[in-house]
Amino acid sequence: MKVYKAHIIHTPQPQRFETIENGYVAVGDDGRVISVAADLETLGCPNAEVTDFGNRLLIPAMNDVHVHAAQYRNQGIAMDLELLPWLDRYTFPEEVKFSDTGYAELVYRRFIRHLWRVGTMRAAVFATTHTPATRRLMELFDEAGMGALVGKVAMDRNCPDSLAETVDDYLRGMEELTEEYGGPAGTGTAHRHAALHSLVYARNAEGLRRDGTPSSAASTVAPVGESVGDSLSA
Repeated sequence: MKVYKAHIIHTPQPQRFETIENGYVAVGDDGRVISVAADLETLGCPNAEVTDFGNRLLIPAMNDVHVHAAQYRNQGIAMDLELLPWLDRYTFPEEVKFSDTGYAELVYRRFIRHLWRVGTMRAAVFATTHTPATRRLMELFDEAGMGALVGKVAMDRNCPDSLAETVDDYLRGMEELTEEYGGPAGTGTAHRHAALHSLVYARNAEGLRRDGTPSSAASTVAPVGESVGDSLSA
């Protein structure tokens, strides 16, 4: 167990912030926070060795609920454009490159490192339509020890042919990843499951769960959503 001292802001309840000046946080060997308190006695660790961060602020890590890993290099580009022209001119040409798993790994490593640097330790992450690159993104999150929902994107219209997938192709890639990395939800094993926009990998302190995120209406037609929805309910 480790104990840290600093000025603490946290949310013991969703609707309430709590601040503790010169407070303490106890963290177990598994990385989970055990308790937060104003003194070591209340913390339950009266004789613990303490790492003192002095006048610094200690807060919970951030969670990003919608981020596109493959668009990392496009941050801040052409913000004056509407969505569809921006996709056509910038996003789709960049995502086509992720057919090269080596290129995908280069970008994804930088993306995950950036999340870590700014304190975002969990995220719901969109990849691309490429199964091998999506697999590699999952592996990199595993290696980094960060929590994520990672998704293989489904698109079958209004995009370059090299990014489009039929329903069958999407489900084939989805099932391949599910079979390769599957494990019953809640067992603590690496569980990745296909969802509407994404093949989803849930990794969190409470265990594992499957989830779904909606695909872009501009790039996905009803049969894709219906087919993947059926797989989720199975």
